[in-house]
Formats: sequence, structure tokens, C-alpha cells
Amino acid sequence: MSRLVRAVLGRYFFYTGNRATRKAGIYVRELCAALWWASERQDAEEDAVILFNATLYPAPALADYVAAICAVAGVERWVPNVPYRALLAAGWLLDLVARPLGIAHPFSPVRIRKLVAANDIVPGYLRAQDYPFRYTLETALADWRATCPEEWH
Repeated sequence: MSRLVRAVLGRYFFYTGNRATRKAGIYVRELCAALWWASERQDAEEDAVILFNATLYPAPALADYVAAICAVAGVERWVPNVPYRALLAAGWLLDLVARPLGIAHPFSPVRIRKLVAANDIVPGYLRAQDYPFRYTLETALADWRATCPEEWH
């Protein structure tokens, strides 16, 4: 998330026709709360083993992340749409030049491929057991920004 925040706020984030791509994620404080909640449920049933997917529900789309980052940061950003192959080619070209020189850059081909891959995970157990989610995408980002403002510059 730190890279996404920097890319959006730094104006070097691009869609690749993937605005609606679902990206499952959960705020670390929500994860801790869910683990504690599950631990208490497990303690109540001695032989129980609780296994669950931890993510916001529904998994936010990439455009949701961008909108929430902008809302929390209090900025407006227009995010251009660049063809996937063009962005991937630029990433490979930058890597070809930057890697031998030891220069880091934000357009790694691995990250570009990861950007277009959906991971639409459903927290089925948490939903079925009425887990009380504490954070939305926007409140999680706002809490993170208040806790770690240095990540938002």
C-alpha cells in the first residue's frame, strides 16, 4: 500500500484498463482485531480450528483504492489509462538500464504484472459469523495516515 499511496500522490500511478480489478486487502489493525476475535471464539470451543480469509468485503477495486487515497489525502488526481503492454515494455526498458546502474525505480515489470492480476477474495467465515468489521477502506487509510504520516508524503 505504501507504494500505491506514493504513486497516486506522486502522480506516477497509471491504470492499465484495470480500474475494476479487485484487490483484496485488510488493514493491519483490522487483521489483529479479527485474529483476537477468532482466538476468543476458538477458546470457547476447545477442539475448534478457525481458518479464515482476512480482507475487506467486498474486496475493493483498484479505482476504490485510488479514490480512498485521494479522499484521505485531500487531493484530486486524474489517473491516466496506459495500455498494459506499453507500461510493461517501459518497465522492462527501465529495468534494463536502471538495474546495472543500481538505480531503483517504481516501474518494476513484476509490479506491473501484479497490478493487473485480480485477487478477489471473500472473507466467508468472518461474514458468516457476523464478524464486526471495524474499518472501511477509507477509515483504515485515514487511521494509517494519522498513525504514520511519513508514509503519505
